[in-house]
Amino acid sequence: QLATSIGERRTFKVLSSLNSSTSTVEVSATTECIDSNIIFYVDDRVGEDMLSDADISTLCSQFNASSGREQNLFGNVSDVNGDGKLAVLFTPQVNRLGAQGGGIITGFFSASDLYPSSTANASSNHMEILYVMVPDPAGTHGVNISRSFGMSNLLPTVLVHELQHAISYNQHVFVKGGTSERGWLNEGMSHLAEDLFGQGQENPSRYNLFIRNPQSYSLVTSGSPGLAARGAAFLFLRFLYEQHDS
Repeated sequence: QLATSIGERRTFKVLSSLNSSTSTVEVSATTECIDSNIIFYVDDRVGEDMLSDADISTLCSQFNASSGREQNLFGNVSDVNGDGKLAVLFTPQVNRLGAQGGGIITGFFSASDLYPSSTANASSNHMEILYVMVPDPAGTHGVNISRSFGMSNLLPTVLVHELQHAISYNQHVFVKGGTSERGWLNEGMSHLAEDLFGQGQENPSRYNLFIRNPQSYSLVTSGSPGLAARGAAFLFLRFLYEQHDS
């Protein structure tokens, strides 16, 4: 099911639990932007007080441009559904997932979406898609997040961050026939991408945690790295990037 025009509606399967990769809830969303590289869907529960038409237009224009540059730098994303576009679903279901953990999840990419839906892969939407939170001034779905903070900080940052994860999976698994990148390096690359594409405003809060107590953290970690370890990975990769004679 490929969107061809603004205003088309479709349903998505979105994770409903932090403890299960197969538990999902159906989300109804409307196509709000189609550009050369991307397509934006917005959950039908999102009102103007959360994400206005002007906000969506701004994010779409910015991300369409930066996504092209990011792929030029890191490599292309896959195209398993043949539409030539990266989808983004803005949904308060991501806010709800963050609330389950007592905090905020700004967005995520799931490699399972790149494989056909099946009994063993029931959560797949079979497309390249990023799931992104929405501003929630009233705190209806989790932590109170103002539109201004969402637009100036969280949303532009998470789009660049999660795109790197989608690129990384395609390049490592589909293009090279290997396995997905190790967690610490994958996250470090995404935080570096934030910085390189003008959205590094959250990185200082991470690397300052590491700098204050570096002996307590390892650059190479197993599993998903914590905030300080992410800061360390970012600093390491930023150093390597700056040594490159471009």
